[in-house]
Amino acid sequence: MKKHGRSLSFIFPVGVITVVLALMLFNQGRAQNRDDSIYQYVEQLSEIIDKSRRNYYKDVDVEKMMEGAIKGAVASLEDPYSFYQVPQAQQREREDLFYGQFGGLGIRIYADQQGEHALVKVSSVLPNTPARREGIQAGDSILEVEGESVVLGGASGLSMDDVVSKLRGRVGEPVTITIARRNHIGTKEITLTREVIKPASVEWEVLEPGIGYVRLDSFKNQTSTEFSGAVEAMRGETDLTALIVDLRSNRGGLLTAARDVSDAFLSGGRIVSTRGREGGRREFDREYLADADLLVSDDVEVVILINGSSASGSEIVAGAIKDHDRGILVGEKTFGKGVVQQRFELESGGALSLTISSYFTPDGTSIDGEGIAPDVPVEPAKLTDEEAFAREHARDERIVDDFVIAFLEAYEDEHAETPTDFKALEPRLAELTAILEEENIHLSEKTVWLEARAIFDLNVGTERVVDRENDAQLTEALRVIQEVGVAQVLSGAYPPAEAAEAEGSEEAAVVN
Repeated sequence: MKKHGRSLSFIFPVGVITVVLALMLFNQGRAQNRDDSIYQYVEQLSEIIDKSRRNYYKDVDVEKMMEGAIKGAVASLEDPYSFYQVPQAQQREREDLFYGQFGGLGIRIYADQQGEHALVKVSSVLPNTPARREGIQAGDSILEVEGESVVLGGASGLSMDDVVSKLRGRVGEPVTITIARRNHIGTKEITLTREVIKPASVEWEVLEPGIGYVRLDSFKNQTSTEFSGAVEAMRGETDLTALIVDLRSNRGGLLTAARDVSDAFLSGGRIVSTRGREGGRREFDREYLADADLLVSDDVEVVILINGSSASGSEIVAGAIKDHDRGILVGEKTFGKGVVQQRFELESGGALSLTISSYFTPDGTSIDGEGIAPDVPVEPAKLTDEEAFAREHARDERIVDDFVIAFLEAYEDEHAETPTDFKALEPRLAELTAILEEENIHLSEKTVWLEARAIFDLNVGTERVVDRENDAQLTEALRVIQEVGVAQVLSGAYPPAEAAEAEGSEEAAVVN
């Protein structure tokens, strides 16, 4: 990683004493002499910590007090994106964002909430990894790592980040985990040797002849390379005439990666510009331009899927596509994070992330706090308040979880294998609905189906690139490409989705 890495990602703060001093000096201005100000704060903070350590009625965690002081200093900036990054978090970011690889086992995990605590469960196992070779399966619960409990919450206070840190480590080093498996009595210890794991940030699929789909979960160092590879792979399967780029819930990452992805669609002009504070460092004022080379030619229609969690780097891409009329945006208004952070490595360890500039879309618009509106608004299906409450009640009581897991156990007993197709469970959903009704939990048939399928997928390792049956925004994107044309939307001749539906209904009424 470069000494100063620029990032647009979301990360949260903790601290170190040197950062406290730097930020206090930065925010104060009352002291006439800067050196005197530094020594004054050093003495005051040292005295406060010492008196607390000697006189407080309980044991004092000095490091925690330092971090608390830093949190207060950083908070005084009133900027949610500036923070001190502890060495452990810094290393994690280097692995995920900059290097695109880490020493690990090759599993995806999630927290399965069970009352006040949660079990760490495996949702999927990556191919050709230590976990796959040692027989780890989706649905396994990880109870211990190196003999220490990793049950989350409750008295342990462990978080998912803590568990990830225990599972990751130096390549070639062994780690022993204790698992519990569905349909098996007792637990099992498995020792695995960590290997280099390279999770992809890009997934793709050919949806229809000529129509490709690519999803970017973040903007990492390798994202633009993976994106190029995905486009070339789709071209190998079909004559690409339209491309849907899914940036929903993509919260950002590296500015350079967002620039490179944008550049794939543009043969010239500004992609994004950044501007620091007036009179500040000129290197923070930059303009990023597209080069003449095109990965995605102009005759390929482009649709970008966005939602309220599309932020930062996603908004750079969406803004560039929108301002250059290179494609259309479908979905919901984006988050509105129009600022850039830079990591400053500290000699004491860790790094300080500071917001150094605002960024502007090609036409000079700042979207910070505003977001980017879609060309074709499509709200996702939402439950009524009553059904949302009922669904949460069902989740709290684990009614769907218990039903699905009981089905899987019975199926595995009978067939000696785990089902991979949700259709095996579908005939039993009427029973699940009846159980819910007995508990006075009233959910629609569709909601029961979605809840059961989600639990089924997590416990058998099913991962879907797309969900065409239940994705209203993707469905509308396909409809626009196939029935309307992106150019029609860009010309303003195509009404919003709601108007189109209303017109269609009226025509149907006349015909009938």
